[in-house]
Amino acid sequence: MLSRILVLALFAVSVLRAAPATPLFDGRTLAGWEGDLKWWRVQDGALTGGSATEKVPKNFFLATTRSFQNFNLRVKIKLTGDPKTGMINSGVQIRSLRVPDHNEMSGYQVDAGDKWWGKLYDESRRNKVIAEPLDAAAADAAVKKGGWNEYRIRTEGPRIRAWINGVPTLDYTEADPSVALDGKIALQIHSGGIALVQAKDVTIERPSLWWLHEDNKAIRVGDYKIVAAKGDAWELYDLKTDRAEQNNLAAKMPEKVKELADLWQKQTDETTALAKLTLNDQPKGRGAAKKKAK
Repeated sequence: MLSRILVLALFAVSVLRAAPATPLFDGRTLAGWEGDLKWWRVQDGALTGGSATEKVPKNFFLATTRSFQNFNLRVKIKLTGDPKTGMINSGVQIRSLRVPDHNEMSGYQVDAGDKWWGKLYDESRRNKVIAEPLDAAAADAAVKKGGWNEYRIRTEGPRIRAWINGVPTLDYTEADPSVALDGKIALQIHSGGIALVQAKDVTIERPSLWWLHEDNKAIRVGDYKIVAAKGDAWELYDLKTDRAEQNNLAAKMPEKVKELADLWQKQTDETTALAKLTLNDQPKGRGAAKKKAK
């Protein structure tokens, strides 16, 4: 009876966990990104903004076409330029929006640049630094000046954390409930000097919600969800534009269906293994407990 209860408990509830990391940049094109193509391009296998020959006249941003809420983002950034020509600065925008009819973006920016690494700036909103590095000296020591630096940025509800090359640099919790908890991810090249910013190995992990009950099954990662009633084929929905799940996209996006179906199967196998492990840890009948007690 105990075995049956444990199996039913594991398979009648949903499981929230991190989905595998997926790339936001394919290493070749700007697919999934948008920005001013005079200042943004793919060069040497990296997203590249700015110029090596002329000053950047104003802030420019390369933004994702989709929005994101809770995630674990990794991006390697390389910032170069001559500080004698002006400000050499960049940053990673998160939970941000384009300012209508303007080059700016509004939202959080995890900053990058000399004396700026590890700070959280509120771009075109509060227009100020809203969080200083946890340890400015440690953050500065972690930076490879003129080289590639990996930013890891994690958002969970109102909390934002960041690491530079594995060193914790930022831990901020938003106190204003009116501030949006989702938005675009973007790269900035700051106005001022002759500068280049490059980014590569851009990946994101987002929570996945998996469930299985009486052979009815589903999984959601980000805005996409696949669902299937017992014996039926998978259906795919984009919850960002179709919260009522009226427009099945499975026929139009078979690759997305396969990606999520493979993830569903992987998590099912892992949950099954967990159930078996849990059952194996239980006493084998009433006599087992008595023998163990002796």
